[in-house]
Amino acid sequence: MAKVCYLLEDLSSHGGIQRMQSTISNELCKKHEITIIETEKRHKSGLCYYLSPEIKIITIINHFSYVRRRIVHLISRFKTIHHKYFNRLLYKMLFSKSFVKEIVSTINKEKYDIVIAIAGRLTILLGKISSDISSKTIAWERNTYEDYFVGFYSKYCKLDRLFAKSLFNIDRCIVLTNDIKIKYEKHFGKTPQVIHNARSFNIDSKSKVSVPVFVACGRLAPSKGFDLLIEAFKIFSEKNNEWKLTLVGDGKCRYELEEKIKNYSLCDRIKITGFTDNVEEYLINASVFLMPSKIEGFGNVIIEAFEVGLPIIAWDAPAMNELIEDRKDGILVTPYNISLYADEMLKLALNENERKRMSLNAIEKAKDFSIESIAAQWEKLFEEVSQHGA
Repeated sequence: MAKVCYLLEDLSSHGGIQRMQSTISNELCKKHEITIIETEKRHKSGLCYYLSPEIKIITIINHFSYVRRRIVHLISRFKTIHHKYFNRLLYKMLFSKSFVKEIVSTINKEKYDIVIAIAGRLTILLGKISSDISSKTIAWERNTYEDYFVGFYSKYCKLDRLFAKSLFNIDRCIVLTNDIKIKYEKHFGKTPQVIHNARSFNIDSKSKVSVPVFVACGRLAPSKGFDLLIEAFKIFSEKNNEWKLTLVGDGKCRYELEEKIKNYSLCDRIKITGFTDNVEEYLINASVFLMPSKIEGFGNVIIEAFEVGLPIIAWDAPAMNELIEDRKDGILVTPYNISLYADEMLKLALNENERKRMSLNAIEKAKDFSIESIAAQWEKLFEEVSQHGA
């Protein structure tokens, strides 16, 4: 049995990171002692996803986490200096001295065998404190290389050297896809290991893929591409007056999307549900899953759609083509070709036999992402790191 500690920014938010953290923690705590240290509290409503009572939660708030983080982002976007003292300044602005001291003290007091940083900023922190703790260390990165480092609006614009230096001090790095692995090897000289996310539920009921409903799920945020999806559905609706579209989720773009739906006179065809804990119900009562994301580290909703037997239409992007086999369990479309996306929607809508064939393949594919299979990979990693380190 290993004593494992996860460093996670926030347990109170609705998101793929929090949902996957609860899924894997609930499974691993059956054999291991699991603690989660959360470093932010964005909402007062408590946990968004169920956690076993066997899991210990410690809250150590990084009071610099919002205001100073925004300042760091602004500085890093406009400043091109990569001098070591500049990176040291950025690190100090990300984490207060008292916060770092309490994190180190807690880890050493509890004597964890392994500490796992969940993504980005906390990887930077763990790399910096690695020499001050006796635990083995793992970075678990949850986004694409591009989402982190490429472009003015990336999460860690121009912080790649600071990130790389910290990553070098961490025993192992875990990423979600082979595309991310290749880019980490190229840019950081670190060879990560790929461990996919597990599906968050098992369900006996499957979609009959006979109901004229498309479904899409996710945060209503710019990166999720729901604006493109509405455009595609508008084109589709001009040739088909039967099928409807359900958007499951909520977010800052909801008003904008609802206005677009109104402007296209599609209020009777497109429904936005808001946030729900019962995604499975919407998936089962649909026949095709639509994935329009512009940026996606993995796409947990894809394997959830597979679990209920939904064929998928998605852009032909790295995270998607690693999960979806074109024309077998889904369809991959040339990125951002909205007319072509609408054409593929129409083809599947008109061919129930094709939907049923893809549905059977999707159900079979879902088995690769069982929580038991993914947890076994983590347990093997724990054993290797405990015995050999990096």
